Amino acid sequence: MPKVSVIIPSYNSEKTVPLTVESALAQTYKDIEVIVVDDGSTDGTRQALAPYMDRIRYIPQENKKHSGARNTGVKAAQGQYLAFLDSDDLWLPEKIERQVAVLDQNPDVVLVACVARYIDQEGNPARSSGRPVERYSGVVEEPSSWTRRLFLGDAVPGGGSSAMVRRDALLQAGMFDEGLDYAEDWDTWMRVSFLGKFVLIPDALLLFRVSDWERKLRREASNELITRPLRLLEKASALWQGDPQELRELRAQGTAVLWRRAALASIQMGQLEQAREQYAKMLALSPAWAAPQKVLEMGLDRARLIYQEYDDMARAEGYLRDYFAALPPAVEGCRDMLSQARGWLWYGRALDAAQDGDRGAARSYWIKAAFASAKMLSNRGFLSQGVEWFLGRTLAGWLRGHSKGSHA
Repeated sequence: MPKVSVIIPSYNSEKTVPLTVESALAQTYKDIEVIVVDDGSTDGTRQALAPYMDRIRYIPQENKKHSGARNTGVKAAQGQYLAFLDSDDLWLPEKIERQVAVLDQNPDVVLVACVARYIDQEGNPARSSGRPVERYSGVVEEPSSWTRRLFLGDAVPGGGSSAMVRRDALLQAGMFDEGLDYAEDWDTWMRVSFLGKFVLIPDALLLFRVSDWERKLRREASNELITRPLRLLEKASALWQGDPQELRELRAQGTAVLWRRAALASIQMGQLEQAREQYAKMLALSPAWAAPQKVLEMGLDRARLIYQEYDDMARAEGYLRDYFAALPPAVEGCRDMLSQARGWLWYGRALDAAQDGDRGAARSYWIKAAFASAKMLSNRGFLSQGVEWFLGRTLAGWLRGHSKGSHA
């Protein structure tokens, strides 16, 4: 029997599933089986898979949605370890080998994931991909650490296509909930997290295809959709065996995270009144987020993401204007931070340009940052970076040293 079962749920993915299957078959680790569950496709998925039929197990079924297709694959799997791969994502060749090594060497680890890089529909690096996130790398010593992170909305990076899980652990936790069509990965990994340690390999071994961000925003902005993750928190709470007070705090914080995501998405969709109500519900559960610095960071982080996604600073600045206009009464005093947020947005653009080797653009964006907010000129790091870009690193170093000496 193979040691690893690769499970690929596929629905109307004739354009992407061949490359997905090839990335699974091209793994350096060879003791695997590749199971493709065709979940009632109505396009040419079966024909697209024809060249691989002698190397995969092809299972057609009536449409049961994503969780149902994965569960069909789990039931057919023979492997000790299960790895899931969505039909539009791709693995780097060493992904399975690296994860098997972790599970083989750490019997108390039940799930190992990896970092993802984002690609667009054409397979090119997505603008919002950034650099691999290295949070939570290494063995988490306390199994409950990942449980806490999942409560607070930190999903396993890469979703279903990142994780390799012990088959016994998944069966013990219960398979994918076929009643869910949203956040089913989060729900499953939450239940698995109560059974042992998680590991995150801090290398990008997965290429995650980004699709239809607008649709994702509509889902996140919906009040109705929030009730589904709330049900997941209730399910996880029933498994909690720790301090009841900590559980109450985790549930409150986790719910606040959901309202925060909804508010930010509603702002991006232009639904400012709805966003104001959602933002207020977030603050009611997590008053610490009313701190001016937190308010600034929340708006600025989303504006940066918008710039990265659309390569459009005007759109990002427009988001900031809507964000500060949508603040509820509890934090309306922070609305005068708009200019400061614009300054930091342009400064971030300048740093990106400098990293890309375009000093001219970096200087131009630095000037825009200074004009956007005069407060930027009181920031020593901002000033010294500008001196370096305009006058050179040697003089910038001298000025930094002179400034320290003059304040001794």
